[in-house]
Amino acid sequence: MRITPTRARNLLLESQLRDPSLDDAWFLREIGNRLMKAKFIKADNLMLIGIESPLLQAAFEDQLKRLDLTIDYSFNKEVLKIPISGLVTFIAVVLPHEQRDNIEKGLRQAGYQGQGFEKLLRGAFDQLLSKVAGKAAEGVAGEISEQLGPPLKELFHGAVGAIKAAWNPFVKNG
Repeated sequence: MRITPTRARNLLLESQLRDPSLDDAWFLREIGNRLMKAKFIKADNLMLIGIESPLLQAAFEDQLKRLDLTIDYSFNKEVLKIPISGLVTFIAVVLPHEQRDNIEKGLRQAGYQGQGFEKLLRGAFDQLLSKVAGKAAEGVAGEISEQLGPPLKELFHGAVGAIKAAWNPFVKNG
């Protein structure tokens, strides 16, 4: 077949635009799934998120631009770099109120503190990432995405108890 990668990507986008099942719920579910596989760069405080779907990528870019967040693709259009603070803002604004309430209750029950949802979430991310980065320094870097995945998944899909259980191991003691 003589189809260029650009043409294949455009055909995929056109077919996804015609699919009525791809709604806001699909968007949040898929972003949550991509975050489960995200990589973290401690030095730059960035998350690297791989998004192959042109529709999902366009929707995510649009949401980030509306929030005045900087997007960096560097050399690969399918790998998005976003600052952790931008990801927290995105989650705080885009998720439905019911899910934000679940997140807040779950994080507080797990032992996290902070005034307001965004500060609470930012503090939880800071603790999560510092513990995971600490393990990377100990030589278990392969476990990082495995440890980040479940807590990030629960932010998008979990109930209060699931959020508490997933985030509790990362609370700083003392």
